[in-house]
Amino acid sequence: MSKHDTRFFWEGIGETLGFHLESGKERITILAPYVKRPTLERLLLNVNTSLQIDVITRWEVDEIAAGVSDTSILELAKQWQRLRVFLADRLHAKLYLIDDRIACLGSANITNAALGWSEVANVEVMAIINPAPVSLLVLAHRLLSNAVEATEDLRKTFQDAADLGKGYLPPPAFHRVSLPFPKRVKTLFPSMRSPEKLFSAYSEMYNVHSKEERQAALNDLGRLAMPDGLEEGEFLREVGSRLFRVPEVADFDAFVIKPKRFGELTNWAKERMSDLQGEHKASQRYVQCLIRWLRYFLPSRYILAEPKYSEIFGRRPINQP
Repeated sequence: MSKHDTRFFWEGIGETLGFHLESGKERITILAPYVKRPTLERLLLNVNTSLQIDVITRWEVDEIAAGVSDTSILELAKQWQRLRVFLADRLHAKLYLIDDRIACLGSANITNAALGWSEVANVEVMAIINPAPVSLLVLAHRLLSNAVEATEDLRKTFQDAADLGKGYLPPPAFHRVSLPFPKRVKTLFPSMRSPEKLFSAYSEMYNVHSKEERQAALNDLGRLAMPDGLEEGEFLREVGSRLFRVPEVADFDAFVIKPKRFGELTNWAKERMSDLQGEHKASQRYVQCLIRWLRYFLPSRYILAEPKYSEIFGRRPINQP
C-alpha cells in the first residue's frame, strides 16, 4: 500500500492549510475546539461551495463568553448549503481532512492567532500527511456518528447563557449548558457486504466513491480498530485475528462449532441481533454477509455445503484438512 508522505511546518499555517483545503473535490472534515467565524470564512474563502463541509467543534459557555469560539458559525450553513456544524463534548483534537486523501494534523484551532493571522500569533505546528492514515478517517467518522448537529435553538441557548455569564470566570453553574444526548446510529458488524473490497478501502479510501460503501468500510475498520500501514497479506491476517474480538462474531463462531442449516443461522441472527428487530429477510442478509466475511478472512476454519438445496455452514472438524 502507499507509504505516507509527512511534512511538518510551523510558519504560514493559515496559508498552507487554506491551500490544501482549496484542493478539495468532494468533502472536507474539520475538527477544532475553537472556531472563530471570520477566521473560518477566510480559511474557506477559495473552497468550492459544492463540497460537503463538516465542522466538528465544541461549545462551552465560558469559552463563548471569553470570545474564543463563535456560535455564529452556524449562520454560515445558510450561505453554504452543504456546510454542517456538529458539537462534541471534550473535543480537543485539531484535524483537517480533505477528500480522505490529505490529513492536516496539529495544534492549530481556527482562530487568527492560531493560523498566524494576528499581530501576535501563537506558536503552532502542523503536519500534512498524504495519503491520510485510515485511523484518522475512522476517528472523524466516529465523531460525526456520535456528535450532536448544531441547531438554531442550541445556538441561542449557548449564546444566551454566555451573554449572561460574561464577567464570571467560570460562569455560575446555572449558566452552564449540556448537549442533548446524541442520536446514535447503530450499525451491524460486518456492514460491508463485499469483504474482498475492504483492503482497497483501507489503503485508498479516497477511491471509494460510493457513500454507502465508504461508511460501511469505516464502520468495519473502526470496529476492528485496524492499525495503519499494513500490507495486504498482513491486513488479511490481522482482520482474521481481530474478528473474534467482536462479541457477535465470537458468538456465531461458537454457535457453528457443529455445522448448522441456513434456517438455524437465520434464527440465531433474529434472536441475537436486536438491531435486526427479528426481521426475517434482514436476518438472512446479515448471515449471508457474515458467512462471506468468515470464508474470506478465515477460509481454512469453515466449511460450506449445500446438500438437498439447503446450505450448511460451520466450523471445519479439527482432523479435516
